[in-house]
Amino acid sequence: GTYINRSREKEKILKNNDEIQIGRIKMVFLSPL
Repeated sequence: GTYINRSREKEKILKNNDEIQIGRIKMVFLSPL
Protein backbone atom coordinates (compact mmCIF):
# COMPACT_ATOMS: atom_id res chain seq x y z
CA GLY A 1 0.00 0.00 0.00
CA THR A 2 2.72 2.46 0.90
CA TYR A 3 4.54 1.78 -2.38
CA ILE A 4 1.42 2.64 -4.39
CA ASN A 5 0.96 5.82 -2.37
CA ARG A 6 4.58 6.81 -2.97
CA SER A 7 4.31 6.21 -6.71
CA ARG A 8 1.12 8.27 -6.84
CA GLU A 9 2.80 11.11 -4.96
CA LYS A 10 5.70 10.97 -7.44
CA GLU A 11 3.21 11.04 -10.32
CA LYS A 12 1.60 14.16 -8.83
CA ILE A 13 5.01 15.81 -8.52
CA LEU A 14 5.97 14.83 -12.07
CA LYS A 15 2.66 16.15 -13.42
CA ASN A 16 3.15 19.44 -11.57
CA ASN A 17 6.70 19.75 -12.93
CA ASP A 18 5.47 18.99 -16.45
CA GLU A 19 2.79 21.68 -16.16
CA ILE A 20 5.38 24.17 -14.90
CA GLN A 21 7.76 23.37 -17.78
CA ILE A 22 4.90 23.58 -20.32
CA GLY A 23 3.97 26.96 -18.82
CA ARG A 24 7.57 28.17 -19.19
CA ILE A 25 7.71 26.96 -22.81
CA LYS A 26 4.44 28.76 -23.56
CA MET A 27 5.82 31.93 -21.97
CA VAL A 28 8.98 31.68 -24.08
CA PHE A 29 7.04 31.11 -27.29
CA LEU A 30 4.36 33.73 -26.61
CA SER A 31 6.55 36.50 -25.17
CA PRO A 32 8.08 37.59 -28.53
CA LEU A 33 4.62 37.91 -30.12
